[in-house]
Amino acid sequence: ECCGRGIFISAMGEKYIGDWKHNLKHGRGKYIFQNGDIFDGNFVSNHATGLGVYRFATTGDVYTGPWERDRFHGRGATYVWASGSMYEGEFVDGHIQGQGRLTYHNGNRYTGSFVQAQKHGHGVFEWPNGNVYTGQFEWGTVNGVGTMVYSSGHKYDGEWRDERRHGRGTFWYANGDVFAGDWADDEFHGRGIFTWRPGSSMQEQYDGDWTHGIRHGQGRYAYLDGNVYDGAWNQGRRDGHGVYVWVNGEVYDGDFVQEEQHGHGKFTNQVGRPPFDCKLGMIEGDVYEGGWTHNIRTGDGEIRYADGSVFVGTFSNGLRHGQGSMTYPDGNTYRGMWLDDKRQGGGGYTFHATATETLRLKVFGY
Repeated sequence: ECCGRGIFISAMGEKYIGDWKHNLKHGRGKYIFQNGDIFDGNFVSNHATGLGVYRFATTGDVYTGPWERDRFHGRGATYVWASGSMYEGEFVDGHIQGQGRLTYHNGNRYTGSFVQAQKHGHGVFEWPNGNVYTGQFEWGTVNGVGTMVYSSGHKYDGEWRDERRHGRGTFWYANGDVFAGDWADDEFHGRGIFTWRPGSSMQEQYDGDWTHGIRHGQGRYAYLDGNVYDGAWNQGRRDGHGVYVWVNGEVYDGDFVQEEQHGHGKFTNQVGRPPFDCKLGMIEGDVYEGGWTHNIRTGDGEIRYADGSVFVGTFSNGLRHGQGSMTYPDGNTYRGMWLDDKRQGGGGYTFHATATETLRLKVFGY
């Protein structure tokens, strides 16, 4: 019966040097495997159990820590790869599992939860350049909800999918700009609000639809000068139907093409200094409704003036030009040609008298 210390060499050439008890490896010992691997540590009834060091001959990797029946098992273990990477933490049944820290040979570092040797659960990942991610991982990749703080000063807090910003999230830029909304594969995509220079006198804001990082769909843009556009966007430009409100109260409601008033639209020229929001019942002045070409009134249109006059006709270069009729507040109407906003000869003038005026005309024999 083997007891105490001794040396055993198997027929395969494997060697054990250490303590024995009742013919079993038991206590402190070193086992050298046929392939050159070496275990140096504690044995209990022929099994590596307790603390020990295992050196892999073929790879150069080294494990130092607790064992349970020939498997890495327990807390406070260290595994060092020949490449220079190192894991410190828990092992379960031979696998990295539980809480630990993995330092990569390139300087990256992960601290958090592991399942079957993969980053899984909550953790913190740090890059050598100073970027830090804190949040959820799924089977080795960033997935779920988390916060990324960039060394450049940027910050993102929200949802992730496969290492990319995806879902709902907020991005703070180092210069103070903020985007809050939907993401898809690292791009603004869906509904979102982008605020430039928030809280300052230079603030601008877009609240609306995004496609691949570009304003596209329906949205509202509040400009630096106080003007506001609410309507359709196409590839980052006002395009489609929309309402543009100037800070002085003027309003355009109509078609846009590539940022310009183009198509059919209604322009209201406000009188006085109205409230900012055009929906609060501002006093209306002149109103034009009709055709537009490159921000200029063109084609058929109508102007209703603040004094009650109404012009219906054609426009060119923003002016009344061509056939048109002008009805004045007293009901009199001129129909004829217009040139550069002025009446031309050859037109007809219709006089509309009131009942009192008609009686006066009869009295005087007209």
